[in-house]
Amino acid sequence: MPSLSKMDCAKAILKEHGDTCNTYKTAKAYMDALEGELGGQSAEEDREVSERLYDRFLRDLLDDYAHILQEESEYRLSDESVDENIQANEYEFDKNGNRI
Repeated sequence: MPSLSKMDCAKAILKEHGDTCNTYKTAKAYMDALEGELGGQSAEEDREVSERLYDRFLRDLLDDYAHILQEESEYRLSDESVDENIQANEYEFDKNGNRI
């Protein structure tokens, strides 16, 4: 299976993620930075700028996903989530708190 190029990854995020999502905003910032900073210099300088921008994009994208995972983890451990799970699965408990 062929791997996605750096640009393909950002384009896929822009296509598939909503524009209010932080991953979308990160991909948009990366694409805008590429457009604004490439060209008008040597190919080697463009390559260095492109690599620097990609490294920042990747770091920021990983931060976005880490934040999403942290929020999801906190929610799943919350009283609200536990209550919803009990109700959705129609669990019943005895007076000692054991599931029937």
